[in-house]
Amino acid sequence: MHNAQLKSTVQKIAEQNKVNPSTVQRAEKYAEAVDTIVSNTGVNPFQLITGEIKADKKDIERLAKKPVEIQKKIIEKVERKETNIKKELKKIKDKEKVIPEPVHVNFVIFVI
Repeated sequence: MHNAQLKSTVQKIAEQNKVNPSTVQRAEKYAEAVDTIVSNTGVNPFQLITGEIKADKKDIERLAKKPVEIQKKIIEKVERKETNIKKELKKIKDKEKVIPEPVHVNFVIFVI
């Protein structure tokens, strides 16, 4: 077999579009994130893709990794124009940074 016949789909798409294969892989990752959010929340994909809902690609990918209920809450707030995806993800990140207070346990040892 010739080397050309063994090329991956990513390589073929990259060549057809005159881009680097890593560009194709990043596009695939973004498309999968959009699909996940659309599937989980019912949001119109064109709102995400066209920028009607303001979010960069990294924020879309980060949101897609969150639990379904969090995705739904964030998209609902964003659609009501209460906030944006970046702000909501930052709130979650900030909450995750909070270190819980140490728990003090008092106990007594009895020696018999």
